[in-house]
Parts: sequence; structure tokens; C-alpha cells
Amino acid sequence: MNRLKNYILILCSFPLLLCATSIQDRLKTAETGSYIVTEQGRNTTLLHFHSKNNHILLFEEITAPSFICDKIPFDWKSWVKKGAPGSSSWILYTLNLDQGNITTCYCVKNNQALSSKNLNIFFSVLCNLPLQLVSEEKRIATSATPKPGQVGTKIFWSPPQTFEGKLNKNAPFELFSAKWPKDKTPLSGETLFAYFDKSKPTFPFPFWIQAGKALKVKIKTIDAGTEMISPALIPSQN
Repeated sequence: MNRLKNYILILCSFPLLLCATSIQDRLKTAETGSYIVTEQGRNTTLLHFHSKNNHILLFEEITAPSFICDKIPFDWKSWVKKGAPGSSSWILYTLNLDQGNITTCYCVKNNQALSSKNLNIFFSVLCNLPLQLVSEEKRIATSATPKPGQVGTKIFWSPPQTFEGKLNKNAPFELFSAKWPKDKTPLSGETLFAYFDKSKPTFPFPFWIQAGKALKVKIKTIDAGTEMISPALIPSQN
């Protein structure tokens, strides 16, 4: 669960706009129902922008062993509606846009509240983390040169994208970078890079994140989509 917490915090620091902005500004225009699916080792995790109530945003994180949902394409929306059978973890988080921190954390599977104390330190940094667009010229300049015998010029790399179960090898990605402050976290002092789909301005999640020269952190998506509906709610919101 800690790895996914870090992932949520990392991705929330990357705005979709060309200029630097705050996490609050980006999430104000994000599309509820958006979701992204990542793999970490033998686990698959779905992160869902569940809903919005004025300045309170609700995020949902569901983790399951990868073999539970290894059929490609997988019907994530149906799986969640059925109660995510086979999942090992199901967590809900509320984010206060005015305060810029997580105020509530709830475990759906155990029907109990969880402490959000450890998350607040990260969010206080993320609310003001500056981010820069990496120009296409710079991306080309740092890309690999064609091998001897190959015809063509340099082209910059972009990750593949799977959206609603369909592979798109030519998604129009924009690359952003940010410098993480020096602290006691695993990302201390690292430069982070995140790829966002330029054609989906209201989709809040990056499709690829990496940090460090040796790719100390690398998070890629295996699927993503919109219009997800979940039956889960934090009891106090009913």
C-alpha cells in the first residue's frame, strides 16, 4: 500500500498545463471517473478519481494479484462494480483542495478508518512543486542517434498507451519534469519525468513516470480509461 501512496503523491504533482501550476488548480478541471492501472511486481493496482464534492475529492485505490486480472483486455469497470473480486486491498482517500492534503483514509475491505498522518507531509510539498515542460527540441537532442545503416533522424521516445483496452503507439504525449526537494523520502533530490496525453486535457493521471538516471522509480500504466462508477463510499459521506 505504501508504494501506491507514493504513486498517488507523485502523480498529483504533475499538472496538465504547459506552465507550472498547483495541484489544486489541476484537480479542479480533472474528469471524475478517470482511472489508471499500474503493475508493481506481482500486483496490479487501479487508481480511480472517484468523485468530487465542492473542494473535497475522493480517490480510490484497489490492488489485486496480477493473475486475477491478467486477461487482456480486462473489463475494469465491471470488475469494480462487482466488488473487485480477488482484490487484496481497497482504499478510499479524500483530498481537501483548499488545504492541499489528505483528510480521510478508509479501508473498504475492513470497513475501518486509516491514519492519513503520513501522507500530509508529502502533500504539503506537492501543492507548490514547480514543473517544467520539456520542449520537443530538448527531447530530440537527448534521444538516441540512429544506428549505422539506419535511415532517418533522431526522434524522441514516448511510451506506448493502452486506453479502454486499446493500444495506441502514437499517442501525443507531452513530457514534464520537476525537481523533488531534498528530504528523507526515496525521491529526495531526484528529477522526475512524467508523460501526459496532450489530447486528453481533463485526464488527471500521467501514463509514465520515471526518476533518477538508473530509473530508481519507474511507473508505467497497463490500461486507463474514463467513466468508471464505483459502489464504494466512505460511510461518513452517505
